[in-house]
Amino acid sequence: MTITTAADVFALLPSDPKERRARAAVVYRCQSKGCVLAEVYQAPGFTLIHQPEYYVSPNLDANTSTPAAREKRTDGKGTWEAQTYYASEAANPVFYCRHVFHLTIPQERLERDARRGAGVVRLSKDDAR
Repeated sequence: MTITTAADVFALLPSDPKERRARAAVVYRCQSKGCVLAEVYQAPGFTLIHQPEYYVSPNLDANTSTPAAREKRTDGKGTWEAQTYYASEAANPVFYCRHVFHLTIPQERLERDARRGAGVVRLSKDDAR
């Protein structure tokens, strides 16, 4: 297997979410219900971010995304696909779940949390940039 993308690196982690998240430097969860917003992994030379799939109500989806984006990245019923990327690919990561919409975290905070191995961090809209 040739490893060329962040998704390829993520595929090397355990498939069981509980086991995989135990290895994460940070697991961001929503303050409200504890939904996983993102898993952050540190390795020499890079920080990896994985955001699980999330649901957006049809009304909010129609008002906050384009038809082209919905066609490409959703199941057509409001569930957006998971995404995995290197922290260096996002100026300030944006997290979502059913309870938190468009929560932007400053890159500096994410890197700081990852370096110190913050573990589980609960976020609310008040944590947005």
